[in-house]
Amino acid sequence: MIPKTNVALDAAAKGRAEGIVARTTTRNAIAKLRFEDYERYAQRHKQ
Repeated sequence: MIPKTNVALDAAAKGRAEGIVARTTTRNAIAKLRFEDYERYAQRHKQ
């Protein structure tokens, strides 16, 4: 994991990356995977 972002947009982000971008090798499909969305999903489906 990357400990902090190198391209923060503002100080409120506290150096934390927003997520990652996933692409197919041909770039036919591109999706942004946001950590906030994943954390929310994980909390709802915690067992």
